[in-house]
Amino acid sequence: MISLRQISLGGGAAIAVLGIALYASTFSYPFVYDDASSIVQNPGIRLSLVEFSSWDRLRLWEPTPRPVANLSFALNYAAGGLVPSGFRAVNVAIHIATSLCVALLAWFGIGALSRRSGEADEVREVRLGFALFAGLLFVAHPLATQSVTYIVQRMTSLSTLFYVAALCLWIAGNRTSAEGAGRLVWRCGAIGVWLLAMGSKEIAATWPIAIWLWEWQVERQGEGARAFARRSLPWAFVFGVVGAAVVWAYAGGDPLADYRRKSFTLSERLWTEPRVWWSYVSLALAPLPSRLSVIHDVEMSRGLFTPWTTALALAGWLVVVVASVRSFSKHPALSAVAVWWLLQQMVEGTVLPLEPMYEHRTYLPMVGVSALAPWGLWRALGIRNQAARPVAIAAALGIAALALATVQRNAVWSSHETLWRDALAKAPAHPRPNTNLGMALAIAGRNDEALGYYHRAAELDPDFQEAHHNAGVALHVLGRLDDAERELQRALELEPNDRFTHWTLGQVLIEQGDVEGGIKQLEQGAKLGREPLLWFELGRRLAEQGRLEDAELWLAYAVAVDRANPEMHAVLGSVLVAS
Repeated sequence: MISLRQISLGGGAAIAVLGIALYASTFSYPFVYDDASSIVQNPGIRLSLVEFSSWDRLRLWEPTPRPVANLSFALNYAAGGLVPSGFRAVNVAIHIATSLCVALLAWFGIGALSRRSGEADEVREVRLGFALFAGLLFVAHPLATQSVTYIVQRMTSLSTLFYVAALCLWIAGNRTSAEGAGRLVWRCGAIGVWLLAMGSKEIAATWPIAIWLWEWQVERQGEGARAFARRSLPWAFVFGVVGAAVVWAYAGGDPLADYRRKSFTLSERLWTEPRVWWSYVSLALAPLPSRLSVIHDVEMSRGLFTPWTTALALAGWLVVVVASVRSFSKHPALSAVAVWWLLQQMVEGTVLPLEPMYEHRTYLPMVGVSALAPWGLWRALGIRNQAARPVAIAAALGIAALALATVQRNAVWSSHETLWRDALAKAPAHPRPNTNLGMALAIAGRNDEALGYYHRAAELDPDFQEAHHNAGVALHVLGRLDDAERELQRALELEPNDRFTHWTLGQVLIEQGDVEGGIKQLEQGAKLGREPLLWFELGRRLAEQGRLEDAELWLAYAVAVDRANPEMHAVLGSVLVAS
């Protein structure tokens, strides 16, 4: 007879094989979207394995302050350079590991809820089946594609992996027979892994709350609520301070500062998010490729009844909260799923000045859905063990359907153009897909065609700075310097501290004959950020004007950051010889 251990190993292997099969085609896909700024154009990760002791050059807080995720990008680069397949292979491995952790969490969670309901352990085989199904459901669900196929969203998937692993370590520590120091080791390990999650992305700030809720509902075992609160709240406060401090640091000390650059206010975002949360639920239940997109065009709520669905969404979530509290003793798994879903919206779905909706924000919420929802439905519908076979067949068909949808959705990410044409078809009135499709066409050398999309983006939102900047770049390439200068000046009016706009405008002015004005623009851009290509361009232009001492300074900066660029070394060498 096959043992539970053998079933576990076979099920784990099935999760891994399915994950590889679903994402193998993506290994040939290019870097896309924000992969450029966080990976391709990020000199802070460009170290070889022999140089990895040069921590002064390893900038783990740029361009986003997520040092663990950025370190993983640096290791990827050190192992294989800027080859997308290497980065994608790591993303898929993280997704598979997370799926295995989801299965383990489901095993722990279902066991705890079963014992809480007074059920005997005679359902271990069924419980194991549901745990493996949870891992398969998570690895196959199409909503995960944005967190796996979009390389830079490793920040989300890696944080989720550490988050779930830390939960499993904590729960395993509670299950161990070791007392005192032995249990402390488990808990310290869990906290250490949680800190890795925080270093990957700030969504992990909710982990202490998840642990506290687990201890409250499962581990209290008869301890009085008042005694438990006295024992646990000081530790919860300490964890909460750590989480809040990390979120504050990630936001540069002012989490709300970016609202000055947004087209919506804090109150509008808070009114809008409950509707967005229902949209996420809809996508989780019906993840058709035709409904998934890298960009969703969300109408912002201006008040409780503008639009009227705002009030409906809020009322719906109020019903969910009340029902979850009242039905916990009868349907604990479904109540736990609802609480988990709402908890995981608290960081990115409330006050932070982020765009209202992105699918990768469902990656951590889907952990709870995958781990407990199937078991909760099984128990709520009163299905008995003898019905396991037809349920298993239905589950297998469901996984197959999800897998097919994942393969179809992944195909959209095969190139810049296919990704943004898909996004534009689903959000034609949003400026972002228009300007990003224009960028995809410009990369392919089709700047005339790209201009039309940039102008369309600017028509949709006259204050969309990127549309004007990109139009200026395209016009510069096409040799229409006066038009390029006009677009770039408009872009600087909207965002005076964009170093790339200063860079392009400087080149345009120099080509128009205004060398002094162009160099001033390059200098302004060079002082705004750590960008070796801009420093190189400024140094090269200064050398052309005979300002060798200034040129040497900027070229030395560029070479110190981007040592692998032979052109930079050659120009610096010629300047040193000439001086």
